[in-house]
Amino acid sequence: MENIERLIQDTLKLFPEEIDISDGELRNDNGFFSQKLSKAWHSAEDKNAVTGNDVDFMIWCIYGLLHKISREKFAKGIYSVSLNDINYEELKQKYKKALQEAE
Repeated sequence: MENIERLIQDTLKLFPEEIDISDGELRNDNGFFSQKLSKAWHSAEDKNAVTGNDVDFMIWCIYGLLHKISREKFAKGIYSVSLNDINYEELKQKYKKALQEAE
């Protein structure tokens, strides 16, 4: 496995620095949906030419955290999310857990 710090930095480059989530909607099940956020996730997957590698898991983990942060911000009336909003320690833990679950 690559150095996790480098993996994070390389994977973050696949996402836009700032994502407009003004099209978002809170869901009854404590969920959230934003087409623009989903588009950023799918775009990151498309930019990643290699499949079945560590980057795939990191893309998923970054998206998961951005989704969680987006819901929280949207509920407060803040309609954009930034890569700077990501807590790196939380991201590392989420990534390690995803790898363990995949084994």
